[in-house]
Formats: sequence, structure tokens, C-alpha cells
Amino acid sequence: MTLESISQFLAWVIIYPPLFFIIFTALFRISIKFSRDAHGQYLTPGDPAASPMIWSFFSFAWEQLRPLGFEPVAYTRIERLQGRTALVVALFRNVTAGDSAAAICNMSLGPNPALMSVEFTATCANGVMVDTGNAPTPIVFHHGPEQSVWRLPNLGSLPLLYAVHRRHLEWIGSPGVLSPAKPREAIDDFIRGCMIMFEHQVRHGILVPCDRGRKFAFTWRSAFRAGWQNLPPMKQLIEARLAREGRALLSRLGLGDRYETVNYKKMFRNAPHAMTLPTLPPDEAPPPPAVAVPLSVGWSWPAEPGVPIAHPVGDDFPPTNA
Repeated sequence: MTLESISQFLAWVIIYPPLFFIIFTALFRISIKFSRDAHGQYLTPGDPAASPMIWSFFSFAWEQLRPLGFEPVAYTRIERLQGRTALVVALFRNVTAGDSAAAICNMSLGPNPALMSVEFTATCANGVMVDTGNAPTPIVFHHGPEQSVWRLPNLGSLPLLYAVHRRHLEWIGSPGVLSPAKPREAIDDFIRGCMIMFEHQVRHGILVPCDRGRKFAFTWRSAFRAGWQNLPPMKQLIEARLAREGRALLSRLGLGDRYETVNYKKMFRNAPHAMTLPTLPPDEAPPPPAVAVPLSVGWSWPAEPGVPIAHPVGDDFPPTNA
């Protein structure tokens, strides 16, 4: 090997990866911002504001959620929540059990979503938000004692995910706040929950207000951590670890160890699902858009803030994320 080839090799191994990571972190912090001015547009099934791939995903979710006691409340496209991209969300609620579900599509700049997932949530009487979902990506936000989050990445069975959520809820507390039944109220309540989460991240140094307080951006420290978690091979290693922890969680809960994963994007891109979503009654269909929701509305902290939540699955198991 010549001296020139050795220098080129060292450049590729030592210089270029850190340089690429620094540039990626800077772009991540500059480009990803969360806005207070988010608003939700009410959609009806088949609306061209969402692609057929998204409606297929929502119909699939509805077919699995219906036997569990869930009913659809609203379908919405939320603009300006995260930069120039949008969220397309189907909101469901279970009146009997007192919890909610959301099928979420994080949009890219194209017509089809970049990420598709399902989350079950419930607000307990003590103010703690319980969240159980199957999003595949590492979580970069901080979750304190006012929120307990479990992730089972890419878990395909929604009944199984809901069974985990019910066990999760039993350990934290009983539902104390039922989600709204009217579409406009449900959409505003979802956006309000996002704003509360952003405020919480500011308190913990993950986000910082910017653009005269109208938006939230990652701090350099949190952008560095998020970039590190979302670049290969670390992203794949974290996702594999979360999947192992998910299997361990199923086993400890006595729900078996069959952890069958699904890639929603691949599933509905190649085989569209038949439209089965019900249309809400016309008198409950509000005109778009829903109004922007201010911060600090309708939120109460737990009775004893700062007290860690104990998870009966064992201290050696962190079901939230890394």
C-alpha cells in the first residue's frame, strides 16, 4: 500500500464519518421544528388529502380495533405540527374501557407516509398518561413520571398490542378522562396533547422555543442524541434491542412469545386493503380546519410530581425506550 492509499483509507475511516455526523446533526436541528400553530383538517373516508395507502392502513386498523370495542371518532390531516410535513391520523375511542387509539401516518414530502404506527393511550385519574404503541423508530423525547410509554416495535397484532396496553394501564391506574366523542373536539384534544408533550420537553431540556416562541426546536445536545440514534448502524441496533425487550415483555406478561412483526408501508403499498371505514354522521362532521389549540389547556400534573413510576415487570427491564 502506498502512502496515498493509506491516507485515503484513514480519511474514510477517521475523518469522513464524524464530519457526516456533524452535518447530519446540524441539518436535523435546523430542519425539524414543531409548531404551536398546528391545525387539523377534518377528512372523510377516501378524501384525496390522504393517499389510498393511508386509507388502506386505517381500514385495516379499524377491522382489528372494532372487535375490541373501539369506534371511530375522526379522521384528520394535521398541518404545520412538524415542519413542512403533516400527520394523517385516524382517532378511535373505547367508551366501555375508557381508553383511546390512534392510527398515525407521519408524512414525508411525497404522497405516501414515511412512518405508520398505532398507539393506545389513556389518561389516568392521577394525571398519568399511559401510552402503548408499535412505532419502530427509537424515541428521542424524555418521558417523566407524568407519562409512561411502552414500545413494541412493528408488532403486527393490534389485539395483542391492546392486551399489553391493558396490563400497562392496570399497573399505573384506572382511566380518569374519557376522550371526546365529537370529531372537532377529538382533533383539538389530539393536538393539545402534542402541545403538552412539547412543553414537557422544554422543561427537560430536549426542546427549546424558537421563532419568537411560535415553534420548538431540538437543543444541540438532544439533536446530537437523536442523530446518533437514527443513523446506521446504531438505529438498527436500537430497534433490535427494543424488539428483544418486547418479546421479553410479552413473556413476562404471560401473553406468549410470538412477536410477529409487520411492515405497514410494504404491506399496503403492494396489497391495498378494501375500504371499510364508516362515514361519521353529517351533523358531527365539522368544517375544516379545526382551530389552533393554545398551550397549557386542560392539563393537570400528577399529585406527586417527581415520584418515579414503578413497573412490576422488574427494574432490569426498561419498556419505555433508550
